[in-house]
Amino acid sequence: RVEPAINVGIPNVLFKSAQLGTDVDGRLLHHFVLLTSGCTQRSVPDIAPQEMALSISVELVQSLLESELSPASRELHAAAVAGDLEHELMPDGSGPTVCSAICVERGLPLNLLASGRTVVRGITKQGELRHWLDTGCARAYAGFVNLLDQNLTLKWIDSDRKEREEPLLCGGTNNSVTLYRHQYWARVRLGEKFQVLASNGSVVKQGIVAYSGAHIVGEVMSQDPNLDLGRDWKATIASTRRNELSRSKRVQVAYSETGSQVAELPADVWAAVTSYYHNNCDALVREEWQPTTQHVFVNFWEVAVYMILLPPALKREWHSRMKALVSAWAGGVTLEETDIYGFRVYTRGAWLLEHVDREETHALSLVLNVAQEGLEAPWPLEVDDTRGGKNEAVLSPGQIVLYESARCLHGRSKRLVGTRFVNLFAHYRPWGNPKWWDNSSSAKSRPLREGDAVSFIVVNDGLEDLSLHWHQLAPASGLLHVYTFAEGHERMINSKVGHTFTLSGACAGTFRVSAS
Repeated sequence: RVEPAINVGIPNVLFKSAQLGTDVDGRLLHHFVLLTSGCTQRSVPDIAPQEMALSISVELVQSLLESELSPASRELHAAAVAGDLEHELMPDGSGPTVCSAICVERGLPLNLLASGRTVVRGITKQGELRHWLDTGCARAYAGFVNLLDQNLTLKWIDSDRKEREEPLLCGGTNNSVTLYRHQYWARVRLGEKFQVLASNGSVVKQGIVAYSGAHIVGEVMSQDPNLDLGRDWKATIASTRRNELSRSKRVQVAYSETGSQVAELPADVWAAVTSYYHNNCDALVREEWQPTTQHVFVNFWEVAVYMILLPPALKREWHSRMKALVSAWAGGVTLEETDIYGFRVYTRGAWLLEHVDREETHALSLVLNVAQEGLEAPWPLEVDDTRGGKNEAVLSPGQIVLYESARCLHGRSKRLVGTRFVNLFAHYRPWGNPKWWDNSSSAKSRPLREGDAVSFIVVNDGLEDLSLHWHQLAPASGLLHVYTFAEGHERMINSKVGHTFTLSGACAGTFRVSAS
């Protein structure tokens, strides 16, 4: 039996954005497929009668969601738009003349409706509409994080009650691995039901995919049980400061006069980021720092620092979209994406020790303020300028600070006075130049040696997922999962000459990173 669409209380034709329905924060309560008034039954020139869409209508969308695209009807609403709402969504005035379908997601702020929408224009066939829905609007990224000490099986249950199992979610912890790497992501239809099973077949978690986000399996601890609370952290902080000051003098290349600058994020990227955060603000896992680390940057032994996990596909999309901002600020230098990290959630009492980032990968960077809650005082990012002073970047949600993160010391010396402060970090370097930071002739002429930092790109051209594992170095042992590449995806991997990796899935094999 197919469950009916849940359009209860939502009119079939919407004239005002307020009719979409919002929560107390002014964010959409539901996902929507919206059709413009141009979607009416009419003759379409140059299309054979048997190929014409008899009617691109709300009823057709609902029928597709309830049958061919089931179970998306559990989460996705359909309606037509007209009047002010149609003009807001289609400001070019094409709404009444062209049949367009618009997708807006749950959690999107009402004031970002036009920026956060996705549109397909000129629909003439039912097949076009179905394809657009099934490859975009009716889909979501579902992630699973295993914090338990056992392997788990993920089982999907579709609308026909046909069960299918996915690969195991590996359990257990490792002293050199952060827990949030024990994760699995899949792109599924909205409304799909799942069960997470223990090795004995018992259900440890079950639910439904209501939006893109991660499902946490197991208890999230506020502190590492292996943490040595009696350690001399003051000495570690002093050692870190000396080390970072020395490292900051290694970079001999500059890309800006000031070292940093506050800017605005493009509205479409911000709409996607803030919607994802709103939907997942409670899905926290602890960001783990090594209890035995030689250097410290966040006071994790005093206050908890958390992460909100992001789908790899969204990270790639945002990373790419923000690159032009960084390049323009740095004088138009051609960049490659090296790392994107977050969302990191700082809590009351947190501070960030002044430091510089990795030279090989963090030439030019940005910090995006995703959210701040209960803030009682500004919490600036202090960045060294080029004249011996400091710039203080005080951000509002949706703003970014661009900075030369490997050259300019940066940190937050004040403790956070507030409930939480949430950031996303993105890093870039000049294209094809991992030694961009060293102008010396020796750096340019010396051949790579064992242990030198290098990068390589993995491209999955196969028809299934591709997993990359790193052979850990002594004293650790065994394989460490690095990344899973979906079909057609690629990613740059930062490594060192001499490291060994194993591939499984779309192709299999073991390779060693060479100096050539």
